[in-house]
Amino acid sequence: MRRILVIGANILWFLSTLISSRRWNRATRNVAQVQKKVLLDIVRRNRSTAFGKEHGFGTVTTVEKYRDSVTPKPYEGFEPSIARIADGEIGVLTEEPVKLFEPSSGTSGGKKLIPYTGSLQKEFQAGIDPWINRLYRGHPGMFFGKAYWSIAPVADMDFTKGGLPVGFATDSEYLGSLQRSVVETVMAVPKEVSLLRDVEAFRYVTALFLLATRDLALISVWHPSFLTLLFEVMELNVERLVRDVANGTIADDRVTNESRVILEKKLRPDAKRADEIGRVFLSRKGKIGTWKNDRGKTLYEELWPKLRVVSCWGDAQAGHFFDRLRTYFPSTYCEPKGLIATEGFISFPVGEECGSALSLRSHFFEFREVVGSDTAERILLAHELRKGRKYEVLLTTSGGFYRYDLGDIVEVSGFQAQCPVMRFVGKESSFVDVCGEKLSESEVTEVARRVFMKYGVAVDFWMLAPEVTDADTIGYTLFLKDRSGPGIPEDTARIIGGEIDIGLGHNFHYSLCRKLDQLQRIRVFMIRSGSDPAGQYLDRCHREGQRLGNIKPRVLHPGWDWGKVFLGTYV
Repeated sequence: MRRILVIGANILWFLSTLISSRRWNRATRNVAQVQKKVLLDIVRRNRSTAFGKEHGFGTVTTVEKYRDSVTPKPYEGFEPSIARIADGEIGVLTEEPVKLFEPSSGTSGGKKLIPYTGSLQKEFQAGIDPWINRLYRGHPGMFFGKAYWSIAPVADMDFTKGGLPVGFATDSEYLGSLQRSVVETVMAVPKEVSLLRDVEAFRYVTALFLLATRDLALISVWHPSFLTLLFEVMELNVERLVRDVANGTIADDRVTNESRVILEKKLRPDAKRADEIGRVFLSRKGKIGTWKNDRGKTLYEELWPKLRVVSCWGDAQAGHFFDRLRTYFPSTYCEPKGLIATEGFISFPVGEECGSALSLRSHFFEFREVVGSDTAERILLAHELRKGRKYEVLLTTSGGFYRYDLGDIVEVSGFQAQCPVMRFVGKESSFVDVCGEKLSESEVTEVARRVFMKYGVAVDFWMLAPEVTDADTIGYTLFLKDRSGPGIPEDTARIIGGEIDIGLGHNFHYSLCRKLDQLQRIRVFMIRSGSDPAGQYLDRCHREGQRLGNIKPRVLHPGWDWGKVFLGTYV
């Protein structure tokens, strides 16, 4: 009966995506006209708002008129309007009432409050549907199994001065009501796990439910390190987890009695599955989860033989973590997610080698061309993009953002009919500027990877961040953990730090700060073998208020005092 319910729910979800998916396919053949319709519909519905009146929405009948009337701006340009909405004022950015604010924990700066309306939720749905439709079509085995959609511990519910809630209760609230109920039917980890406030308890219980699910067919998380951290919990607590699977219990003292009663109702004793988990872990004889048995299967492929898809971020700075995750699932399709921001749904994957297609029916998109300083700035429409060029994304959405400068940079890799297919490159504003050095994450990534490759270093974790040195001066520290057991020799580590320092010297601003002794030479902090820097990184960010499932590890971080977080020594 349980199997029939799972299959039925998957079929229902697939069928619910058909109409929207077909509409997107038709839109790819007439991009300019579809985008114009999306824009004018947003403008028409919001012409009576304070923003609409100020910018003459009542007279906007063309794309050109709209672009003449509204100037692109980042989040800071909308902050005064968002503050008015938070205080309870209506009709500021949207005629439609704001249902809640979703806090953004993006990489470009501090906390931002993103207004959500019912129409914005539908715009997200217009991107989710064709993506899910393609997953089912490409991997029919998903119809016969459960899915893990990552959920994070829910922060204490907050409200603005005007009484609007801040934050979704669960990530599934991005979906419509029908699909939300369907997803909850096929979820391997129930949404109630998000009520666990203790991070270690949350990870343990999540690992327990995942291990108890033999028919797991889909794993969808945000950052890949979120999943590999769960694997470490499994490997460290396997005996206790096996007992809990067998008994249908949660033997973790960090779980409150109230939560335990709710969650144990979602478990059922399964001695057969517990024996299977025990045999799989025993067969690896203490080796790590990427070790393959005599059938060529890794530990986690043995645990979930029906797993068909692993979906997570895989572009830009997440690429290193994505490649590491693939070693756990060499025979499973691992798909990089498209570009999905808190502010809007930009693209969805159409194949690992292809990239992600623009979600044409979600929002109105514009693209600022990324060019040299001696070239005039151009802002293009979706049908005007060219293969091989890089662009910064501008959004107009039903959530109240008009020509919103998202700060995300994409590169066009091709087209489906007329629809651009793209890859996420990085954040335009993802830089650190302590003393005028203006370092960007993309340039740091490029320099460091080149140096790591030169010295044949297999890096398990790395990050560059500013620190105050013992001499009370300022410099950057390279936090580094080698994937091999012995670790990198200290002399080699110093050379690596020095070469990265030289490489960053091609940035005029960084070079000047070094020459003026505003910045000291890069030093290296070797992270101790056996420690968990990714987990320590996530824990610190979580303590500082970011949602655990949405934290994006950065290779260039503006925060200080990471030497007090990671375990290791300076060399």
